[in-house]
Amino acid sequence: MSNYHFDAENRFVIEDYDAIPPFASFLPGIAGPLGIPLWAFYVNRGQAIASFGIENKDHPTLEFQPANKAYRLTPLLGFRTFLKLAERPDMPFYEPFAPWAPGRPQRAMHVDLNELTLVEENKQAGLKAQVTYFILPGEPVAALVRQVTLTNIAAQPLELELLDGLPTLVPFGADNAALKNISRTIEAWMHVEGYAEGLPFYRLHASAADTAEVSTIQAGHFAFDDVVAAINDKLVRRHPHVFGDVQLSGVQEVRANWETIKQAEKQTEALSAKLMSYGRSLPPLMATMKISEKVAGIGFDWSSETDIWAKFAEEQQEFSQATDPDQQEAEFGDMLFSLLQIARWHNIDPSRALSATNAKFAQRFRRMEQMADRPLCNYTITELEALWQLAKQ
Repeated sequence: MSNYHFDAENRFVIEDYDAIPPFASFLPGIAGPLGIPLWAFYVNRGQAIASFGIENKDHPTLEFQPANKAYRLTPLLGFRTFLKLAERPDMPFYEPFAPWAPGRPQRAMHVDLNELTLVEENKQAGLKAQVTYFILPGEPVAALVRQVTLTNIAAQPLELELLDGLPTLVPFGADNAALKNISRTIEAWMHVEGYAEGLPFYRLHASAADTAEVSTIQAGHFAFDDVVAAINDKLVRRHPHVFGDVQLSGVQEVRANWETIKQAEKQTEALSAKLMSYGRSLPPLMATMKISEKVAGIGFDWSSETDIWAKFAEEQQEFSQATDPDQQEAEFGDMLFSLLQIARWHNIDPSRALSATNAKFAQRFRRMEQMADRPLCNYTITELEALWQLAKQ
């Protein structure tokens, strides 16, 4: 039987698509007269989508790769679905469409005019998996729609846990040259907003181009299912009289209870989640300043600068008494955290202050080298200190 044929819906079908020689193609970037087109590059490996984005390869949501690399990387860096099967010692974990999936699954790719569908049937796993892609038309956002359907084809009920999505997502503003040439450096510009609220918005802090002028970036990438899930959770949480067993009578009680829940969220869950998100997404000095500002906003702050210095002295003493390396590191972190509160009280940017000190130190050390009559490594510590004092003048 040929690997290629048309099905009843007039779609072009490629059986065992990942077993034939590799090829690449694009989904039609058609979004209608009121929509925003999006490009999507796919290959016959893994779950097909190798990269996608808007305008060109300098605006990717999933990093653009040339075809020869896309063939190899798509099963690893493209969309993936991880399943944990209960009570299946022979197959506790299963990843549909993966090259290493057990059970000799049957796979097919269905190519339509405006969509792409992958189907895998694995009798050993007792599952049929289907993934469909198409470009979202008629909306003021560019979007790739992905629908995942799992069907139990076994004779008995199947219990499973699922993890699905992209291993990585490119924040808006990172162009192809930066991702290819300075991929580690560009991470310093990457930022996730709205994480604490369950609405992650991925973008760069500012433009990273090698120009004299830096501009802010307003646009961003997001996953619509994250938005829907956050809204759904909020609706359920704030309406316990509908989705729970709370008894309320009348509109006024419903509104009052809604406000009570909303205020409690803002004062507890939202704030603590924000504090944790700062630690994950910001450089340590900036994260400390943000955390301190937020808790000070609800009144959790020192009553005077003298109290901060007293706390610093306490942490300094604890550091001096620590003997274990892990304990020393923890106490040193406490010392830094306390010291940064002084910076916050005086509206000092600690990163800028430290950068200025680094530059000043380097300049003075350069003067030492210029004044020295022999290599500095041949000086005693007393002589170096005397030379340092001269350099400071």
